Amino acid sequence: RDFTYEQLLEFNGAKDANDELKPIYIALRNEVYDVSSASEMYGPEGGYHCFAGKDASRAMAKLSFDDSELNNHNLDDLSPFDVDILNDWIMKYKYYKSYPIVGKVSKPLDIRNFTIEELAQYKGDGDIPENRVHAPIYTGINGKVIDVSYGGNEMYGKDGPYHKFAGIDASRALAKMSFSPEDINSRDLSDLNDDQRNTLLQWEKKFIEIR
Repeated sequence: RDFTYEQLLEFNGAKDANDELKPIYIALRNEVYDVSSASEMYGPEGGYHCFAGKDASRAMAKLSFDDSELNNHNLDDLSPFDVDILNDWIMKYKYYKSYPIVGKVSKPLDIRNFTIEELAQYKGDGDIPENRVHAPIYTGINGKVIDVSYGGNEMYGKDGPYHKFAGIDASRALAKMSFSPEDINSRDLSDLNDDQRNTLLQWEKKFIEIR
């Protein structure tokens, strides 16, 4: 699956709301590895926990624990020595430790305006960008456009139950919890009641928080 850097932070080995341990994911050169089997190193009590839930490429290349390196995703200024160290880490993760690769991490496109025609081009069947697992799927809601393919491909992709909302302004349909063509094909919100408007706001909040 695709992760944003914010989504990746959740996978740090800490306990969730049900008091169960979350998986531990670490990204190197945008590939996300599940290192949960090494929780003694990367878990909350481990010496390398600072890397958990992060793209640790730069920090590991520089053998650094500093937040300034952990929160910096730029690799363009790495020295040849740094690059060699990073490649050694990748070889270790991928082949020596054989940590499962569970996806890729990337930054969503910057905010921009879309026409309805442009939005319709992003249904998940286009080209897959570099450092992505899936093609983007954009859904419009309440004046915003969200890339729901970050963690939502199974729901909004070709075979997903909400694929009808891919590439459209789904505000009315989501507000009314409706799959009817009349609501899916309409962007008119003027006749929504208070409950439906509240539902729309809840969907908007959910989409933004998931992203």
